[in-house]
Amino acid sequence: MFIAPSLWQRWALGAALAFTASLIATDVTAHARWSPDGATPGRNNNANIKVGPCGVARTNTPAVFKAGETITLQWESTIHHQGYFRIAFSPAGDAGFDQNVLLDNVQEFDNRYTGEYSAQVTLPSEPCDDCSLQMIQVMLDRSPPTNYYSCADIQLVADAASDLVPPLSVSNLGEAQGLPNLRLRWVNPAEDFAGVLVLHGNNGGEPQIGTSYQLGDVIGSATVAYVGAGQAVNLPAANAGDTLRAFAFDMARNYSAPVSHQVLPALPAAAPVVSLAYEQLGQPGSGLYSADGEIVLQAAVLVSDANGDITMQWSVDRPAGLPLDVLAGAQATLDPAGYGGQDFSITVKVTDSASPPNVVQESISASIAPYSFYLPSFVLMQQGKVVSQVDANNGPAEIRTVFEGEAPSDLERWNVSWAHDIPNAQEGPLALTFTPTVSASYRVSAQIYSPTAEAGAEDVIAVTVKKPVKLGAFGGLTGGGLPLLLLVRLWFRRRVRLQGAA
Repeated sequence: MFIAPSLWQRWALGAALAFTASLIATDVTAHARWSPDGATPGRNNNANIKVGPCGVARTNTPAVFKAGETITLQWESTIHHQGYFRIAFSPAGDAGFDQNVLLDNVQEFDNRYTGEYSAQVTLPSEPCDDCSLQMIQVMLDRSPPTNYYSCADIQLVADAASDLVPPLSVSNLGEAQGLPNLRLRWVNPAEDFAGVLVLHGNNGGEPQIGTSYQLGDVIGSATVAYVGAGQAVNLPAANAGDTLRAFAFDMARNYSAPVSHQVLPALPAAAPVVSLAYEQLGQPGSGLYSADGEIVLQAAVLVSDANGDITMQWSVDRPAGLPLDVLAGAQATLDPAGYGGQDFSITVKVTDSASPPNVVQESISASIAPYSFYLPSFVLMQQGKVVSQVDANNGPAEIRTVFEGEAPSDLERWNVSWAHDIPNAQEGPLALTFTPTVSASYRVSAQIYSPTAEAGAEDVIAVTVKKPVKLGAFGGLTGGGLPLLLLVRLWFRRRVRLQGAA
């Protein structure tokens, strides 16, 4: 009626990224999750879960720890937001997180392209079979704040000191990605397994039975580079020729025989791989509209041999004059007000610290639809119901603005420009009211607008007013009209009889 479908179809962005054969594929297109390589891998790799407390069902592969043990947690933010993280514990059934908060208000990093976080926590001292850890990312740059959830399944067991049998060793230890950002991977044993300890050092000692270690601990001349139940770890401090040793361990901290790997020389520096994404109204990849506020653009460096020294430069390709505000190196915003019906194109140039430096450009394009995601239209109403025509005997009527789905949160800022020929009509911000008295036809033109965008397309509404004859009214067939009709009929019959007698 008011909105032409071709102007209101949502435009969806799809992105395909090529990875090198040595890179292990991960899901990096969303917001926050437990690190897949950490001590507490998530139930899945989805970082875009908005439904709490966990969003997905429990798995059958919990990470096993001693009750009361102090462990290092690792999680990651794949899209930066202003906000913080909370870590909580559930003793059973994904319940009780709010009553068992382990860490709170862990602030997000500023000016980071990706966020990798770690923190030590002491687990509860009571054993449990179906307990879990919940990580929440609270985004304060959304109103109201939006949460992303990720849960990791764990099991807490009592001390198993009487166990003296070590597990089998890990297998397939090798490099998933070479220097300068080494990624080591392996396969864990299937039974009697609690985790893996990786030592970095050419002349290190061996871990002691019954002893727990943390990142950075020194054993002989080797340093603990990883402790957890994952099957891969990034080791950016490794150099060609260094020796890495992996030990599997069980709950009693019996350590398997080591499996060793010597770091290979570095290959030529690989160029960064960059992805761009956008969101508006808190919806990633949704349609864009000129009346719905700022568009947030996010750049993510997925692969680079020089992740520590990356520079980014943003530029507007089209349309000329489109305002672009760079919030941090990896994030920018633009205001689409006044650019409805146009395509925009933004480019980010990424330069790394390789020698010579790699320079990669990536662009993102989308269409800015006129007006709003909320899809307004107009309806004719009387006595609280939508009608096709107005009855002059049924009191006041109105032409009202309605929205398909939810209404805008800033509805008080929206208005309608009315043009009509209805006598004594009252023009409101979003409704035109009138009281019909006679049969008539009117023409109403309406354009809806908000302070942040151009007016929408003109909608023309034809209003037909009918005034049916009401029985019992003066001049009808009852009251004064019916006696008169009876008198005429009597006079006519008498005249017919007189003519017959003559």
